[in-house]
Amino acid sequence: MFRSDTFLIYMDNYRRDFLVSNVIKEYLEGKGHCVFLTSRKNINFFSSYLKCDNFIFITNVFSPPSKKIISKIIDKNIIIIDAEGAQTSERCSYFYTYFQNIKKNMNFFYPRAKKIFVWNNNVKNFLINNNLAEKNKVDVVGSPKLSILSYLDKGNNNENKTIGFISRFVGTNDFLNRSTLESIVTKHYKNDEFIYSCLGEVESIHIFLNIIDKIIEKTNYLISIRPHPNENFSAWKILLKNFPDRIFLTDPKEDLIEWLMNIDQIVCTPSTSMVEPIVFNKKVTSIHKMLNDNKNKIYYEQSLGGLLEKVHSPENIQDLYDCLIHDRPCLPAKSENFSIVMKKYYNFENLNTYNGIKKIINYFNLNKGTFKTKLIYQLIIYFFINFYDFLIIKIKKYKNLYNHNEYNDYNEFTSKKRSLYKLIK
Repeated sequence: MFRSDTFLIYMDNYRRDFLVSNVIKEYLEGKGHCVFLTSRKNINFFSSYLKCDNFIFITNVFSPPSKKIISKIIDKNIIIIDAEGAQTSERCSYFYTYFQNIKKNMNFFYPRAKKIFVWNNNVKNFLINNNLAEKNKVDVVGSPKLSILSYLDKGNNNENKTIGFISRFVGTNDFLNRSTLESIVTKHYKNDEFIYSCLGEVESIHIFLNIIDKIIEKTNYLISIRPHPNENFSAWKILLKNFPDRIFLTDPKEDLIEWLMNIDQIVCTPSTSMVEPIVFNKKVTSIHKMLNDNKNKIYYEQSLGGLLEKVHSPENIQDLYDCLIHDRPCLPAKSENFSIVMKKYYNFENLNTYNGIKKIINYFNLNKGTFKTKLIYQLIIYFFINFYDFLIIKIKKYKNLYNHNEYNDYNEFTSKKRSLYKLIK
């Protein structure tokens, strides 16, 4: 039986946002409400033709939907959940100052939200101080995805040892096929503090390739590559051609947390992607000390300093190899700086009491929905569009024309269904 209160959940990046979206969807459906999921490809169409009562946007705080989309739902309940919110005050000001299109969309989007969930007080204060939101409409809940960790079994059932590589090469391997030149020029004229980040990326890529060659040659370890959500996923397939039985790409529709459950240890560039494996109690090795000492080349946030104290930090390829292959303690004892960083940017103190996802779910403390037959019309539209896209995907795959950009879009017929809410409620 279909219900009257309808929700459309928008994922700005399917690979990053689906886990949280699906938990919320399960909860709302359990309450008897009709829930639709969508992403960038179909949000414009669905915001016009699905007459939903509530719109939930799971997105980077600086990646708001366009004014055109918001204008269509201006009289609806809008809820915003920050998906990538470990921001400093300086970074918030930078995006708002130098990207005028983003600023215009934020000025139109945020004041119309009924509730906004953010990770830390830096973002909350930024929204309030720039008159983008009223204080009582912004709740600091930390990272909802990170909070899901406390409900999961952290065991690894792999028979073969697997080393996971987390890449962060968004300037040199952009998922929208923007060139490295375009990335460099844009950063140059936008006064980006990471203006030389592409140099750091190129250096890191060579380190990854050198250590992968050494692991393949001298061990029986398997290697799993986890590209950044904003990377060209398909570009990594060239590496698989050289070692088809030893190197694997993560499932493009698999969440980072799910991937971590089947990985023994992590190699990464310095980024916030270190947080989940650290909290997950995985051995994490960062290559930041192997990068050129020239500070202009460093392409990671200095706020990561506390996190870097929790990971192994070799200074050359041989040290990196020894660190990965020889038995060493997974993580050092907790440091004061680590605790400070986690509290400041993730509102995190202890995983057992970290319940951001539950706080968000509790906000939707709704009564049971009531039957309304007109929803059948909306469901027909929703499933027709998803089925049409599904057929296009099948044809493209058959003709070997499937575009890597489509890995970041949700489709009702190709997405894996998870059932995590039963662990959380």
